[in-house]
Amino acid sequence: MRPPIDLYPYQLIANKAAVEPNTPPRYTLREDRLPGVTASWREWYESREVDEWLQSVGGIPDQGWNDQIIQHRQPKQYKFPTGYNTWFGPERFMAGEVYFTHSPQLMASAPNIAKPIPGLILDSLRACDPELRQVLISNVVLTGGASMFSGLSDRLATELGRQFPHFKIHAPGNPIERRYGGWLGGSILASLGTFHQLWISREEWQEHGKAIVGQ
Repeated sequence: MRPPIDLYPYQLIANKAAVEPNTPPRYTLREDRLPGVTASWREWYESREVDEWLQSVGGIPDQGWNDQIIQHRQPKQYKFPTGYNTWFGPERFMAGEVYFTHSPQLMASAPNIAKPIPGLILDSLRACDPELRQVLISNVVLTGGASMFSGLSDRLATELGRQFPHFKIHAPGNPIERRYGGWLGGSILASLGTFHQLWISREEWQEHGKAIVGQ
């Protein structure tokens, strides 16, 4: 069992010493800043640090989960802001596997959890007009922080290729573009001179409901 890991941010660390892997960190906190730290900011930072860990060492097996293959995958080292550093082996693949398979334990604890990613994409395709499917199949775009998992694109191509053999997945190589692609696209759309023509007023929404979005 791996011991708990302190997720103190860089901003709260006054100094730290280099330590060997798997040994307790040696660091001193900035006592002058601790009283000003709110619970919401601390929660935000801890989530951000977990995201950084996932994007640095997290991985997804490209051909599906296989215990023997996972056990022989090369472990990756990660260093936390406190100076604590360690190697992560098979457990670094477990977080990403949730996007493709749900264990019985997870289903029992979260019965309303969404389908795995391949299932969501396939359901969306089946709900579209048949003549549009080929266009959509050729334009699957990976974006967002969760798409930074190593091996995600290959695994998704494997899973989707079982149903549709001509899938084409676009995954921007620039990590900034890929991580914030949704926000970048939204900002570009909002900056267009014609965007105000797409606005929906409160009066229109109250009169027509959600149908106004399609119009």
